Amino acid sequence: MRDSVNEAGIDVQRFPGDLQNQVWEMNREYVRAQKSKPPRSITNVSPDDATTVAARALIEATWELQKAVWSFYDLHTRYRTNPTVVVSAHEESQILGQIDSALKVFRQDYDLPPSLSAGAKDELGRINIALLKLKEFAISVQEPEFKIAATQIQDACEQIRVAAKPYAYRASAQ
Repeated sequence: MRDSVNEAGIDVQRFPGDLQNQVWEMNREYVRAQKSKPPRSITNVSPDDATTVAARALIEATWELQKAVWSFYDLHTRYRTNPTVVVSAHEESQILGQIDSALKVFRQDYDLPPSLSAGAKDELGRINIALLKLKEFAISVQEPEFKIAATQIQDACEQIRVAAKPYAYRASAQ
């Protein structure tokens, strides 16, 4: 049980030993019950539910991607406007990790209706091109183009949200 918490990246070493044991004891039955439940996955839900789950995942990923892109933009524009500020490699790495995490959702093989799937793939192509430009312009200090690339990603994310919304929030799924 403790190993699964550690694997999840939760640091339990900071609690006193007696408190750790108390918490584990209090949660033992809950954890056992959760482990005995069959995992819910897209493969064991109806096609309509699977489409709803996929559409909602796409919508959530667009928000995460958009937020990370504007954080990347903000990080680099702060550097340019104040020469005493140095771009934090750690902060930049975290933001790029958030971008990659959001993009993984787009690359998953969902069973989406053809119109949504094709539209999402087209917009993903636009996103990938704009991301390359975004990174290039961040390095080469081309401010107007940098902002245009971030805006292109935002626009592509919005197009995906618009296309996915009818599938994500249809009355039969609620």
